[in-house]
Amino acid sequence: MNIASNIVCQELTNEISDKVISTLKNCLALSYGPYGSTTILEGTQLDHNLSKDGATILKKVRFNSPIAATFLDMFRNVSVQQEMEVGDGTTTVIIAAYYLYEYIKEFLTDNNLRPRLVLDTAKVAVDNIIEELKTYSTIVTDENIDVLKNIATVALNGDNKLGSLIGDIYKEIGLEGFINVKLGNNSTTSYEKVKGFRIDGGYYDKILINNDLAECELNDSMILLFDGYINDDNTARFIGDCLNIINNNISNNNVDYKYKSLIVIASEFGSNIKKIIASMVNQYKNYKSINNYNFIKYNLNDSHFANVFYDLAPMINASIINVNILEEIIPENYSNLADTDRAAKCKEIISNFAGFAKHTVSKEKFTIFNDTEINDIQVNKIKSDLNIQLQQLKENNIIDLVTEYDLKKRLSILNSNLVTILVGGETEADRIATKYLVDDAIAACKSTLENGYVIGGDLTIILAAKKLKDELKDTDSVLYKFYDIIEKSFISVYK
Repeated sequence: MNIASNIVCQELTNEISDKVISTLKNCLALSYGPYGSTTILEGTQLDHNLSKDGATILKKVRFNSPIAATFLDMFRNVSVQQEMEVGDGTTTVIIAAYYLYEYIKEFLTDNNLRPRLVLDTAKVAVDNIIEELKTYSTIVTDENIDVLKNIATVALNGDNKLGSLIGDIYKEIGLEGFINVKLGNNSTTSYEKVKGFRIDGGYYDKILINNDLAECELNDSMILLFDGYINDDNTARFIGDCLNIINNNISNNNVDYKYKSLIVIASEFGSNIKKIIASMVNQYKNYKSINNYNFIKYNLNDSHFANVFYDLAPMINASIINVNILEEIIPENYSNLADTDRAAKCKEIISNFAGFAKHTVSKEKFTIFNDTEINDIQVNKIKSDLNIQLQQLKENNIIDLVTEYDLKKRLSILNSNLVTILVGGETEADRIATKYLVDDAIAACKSTLENGYVIGGDLTIILAAKKLKDELKDTDSVLYKFYDIIEKSFISVYK
């Protein structure tokens, strides 16, 4: 009697795994190295993909067998991990994995060993080689920072121009700097350095633009930070009073009053606040004057954005206005107070909560605060906390690249060491393809800054494996055999 089952026999599993890894190796081998060819992957209808980047090719490869797709996902994960941590070598790891697979399979066929022993020995061999590689590595310092140009150029498949650009950026921002990569809008790749504190939130509406560059540019700004949605009548009245106080001091030529403009930042503005904005706009239009106010809608639902918002407060020496206890800050009877009492209360709130920036520029999607009043004690505490969190990730061997990325980006913003590369190209497809390479180059430089570099790249793995193998006296041991397998596998990559 036959009983149907979804259990796959070992023979079929081995056959499929052989086919998958050999297919991937043969595909990627053609694109290997700076002079490798481009691989074309058939898509739906005319949506075909062209690439010579290993990770990109693996993302687009498809198999019609569910079992084969499972093995494909395993190899994709290896390549993606390599790409995220090192930024280069995504093709090499798959080709090396193929030879490792073939040599280990041959070793298992010739020796009757328990799989657990083989896996444990393989881990020991890899751990020992990693430790050996550390003895060959050179740490990057300010004295040898030029090496980052060479590392970037290799990751960029030999593009000296882009490699030099990345090298020059690191010289400008230093070893602790942070590089962000975005698609540009023209054919030339360029970069911009954040000179002050930048947030990814721009003016609320285009009616707030006040210069010919489609910006809202303000000087000597009073900055109010609300950590949520604002709409009530009292808050709207308070905001209007703040601007009136500013404008009255300007009209009276009070040179001792430092505020000349108003910026309000919140997660969302309700109808009452929008009425205040509209009223301000109409008033300034009537007087044909340039507006001295800005409203910025900022996304506080995203954890990274929220952290940057809280980092902004000490960078402008502000205290955040908690919307959950708004009535404790702006009293319920605020709008009904006598003019003198309301003005006194408004000034009190400004004194307790307002921040200051000498110069701010808001575009549609971001705002930069320059020459701010900084609360050094609070900023240094945040920096210390961020460094402690990074150190804990490292000490506990926690691989959380998203968290690590956010922590380092926040540190760089606080240190004003943030650069954004705007990737150019003749077409959008060109820009996207180049951005993949630039992302890889930046990841390669970051890995180098954290771990050092070795001259010879993958060839050093061969040297390390051979050295450890030669140091073992027991040539029949499983560990010796694994050093030999690793050495032969990486030699085979270059044949």
